[in-house]
Amino acid sequence: MLVTLAPPVDVDVAKAATVEIRAAIVGHAPTPSLLCTDVRSASAWPPAVGDVFLQMMRADNPMLAFNGIVYTPGGSMGLQLARLIREAGRPDRRYASGDPADVLARYEPHATHEEIALVRSFLDRATVAR
Repeated sequence: MLVTLAPPVDVDVAKAATVEIRAAIVGHAPTPSLLCTDVRSASAWPPAVGDVFLQMMRADNPMLAFNGIVYTPGGSMGLQLARLIREAGRPDRRYASGDPADVLARYEPHATHEEIALVRSFLDRATVAR
C-alpha cells in the first residue's frame, strides 16, 4: 500500500487514515503487508495525532512486513517518526529517512523486484510533484 499523508492532519483525519490503512493491511492477510508512507509535505504532528498513529502501529505489528517512511529532512518530523517507531515496537519492520533512496534500499530484504519498482515509482512521482 502506498500512502501519502499531507497536511492538514488533525485527529479526525488521522483516525480516518488509520481505518483505511488498517483495512488494506487486514485485507492483505495472512500475507504480511508492505507499505510506503510519504509524509514529506507534513511537519510534525500534534501529540494527539501522533498517538493515533502510534496505536495503529502497535496494533498492526503482527501483520506488517515492512513500512518505509520518507519525510523532509531538517524539521522535527524525523525525530517524531523515530520516537513513534521506537515506541511502537518492532523497529525492524519500519524505517524512516529524509532520503528516498535510503528508504527504497531498505525494501530489498522484504519485497520482490516488482514491489520495489512500484515503491520507486511512487517515491519518484511524489518527489516530482513537490
